[in-house]
Amino acid sequence: SSHSVQYSSKFSPRAMAEKTVQIEGKQYTAAQIKSGKVEISEGSFIVGVEKEDKASLLKVMKEGELQWEPKMPYSDAMPMFAGQLDQAKILWLLARDEVKFIEADGIVTICEKS
Repeated sequence: SSHSVQYSSKFSPRAMAEKTVQIEGKQYTAAQIKSGKVEISEGSFIVGVEKEDKASLLKVMKEGELQWEPKMPYSDAMPMFAGQLDQAKILWLLARDEVKFIEADGIVTICEKS
């Protein structure tokens, strides 16, 4: 018997594509960061999330191991927040289903190694 896989709207083909952190117009994947090809300095980032998941994600970030709160949570209606992130937190966020994108907000230095 053939099994058909049903994807909910949460798993649109775009969402299944690898998530990246964008810095100065260039996109970097978690794999590139983990492999040491890319080193990202701590800086200010904007994180785009699924609107309905934003409050619960921020709660986990505040009360969990990260002990982190955004500098700018924005209103509940806006599916994003902003704050200081380092490389470890960026990797943590890239691994979360709720996160749609991460983008540098201001000066973030990146070191690419060949």
